[in-house]
Amino acid sequence: ILRTSFIQCFLNYFVILLYIGLQDLSSAAKMHLTESEDTDP
Repeated sequence: ILRTSFIQCFLNYFVILLYIGLQDLSSAAKMHLTESEDTDP
């Protein structure tokens, strides 16, 4: 039981980290896109 709970916590932590990473990537991509659009004449 203890091992399964540890794996569950680890999976939840990994999912949260992955979600935050994807959010950062999407926000960075949006910023890059908006910057390129602004620089275009």
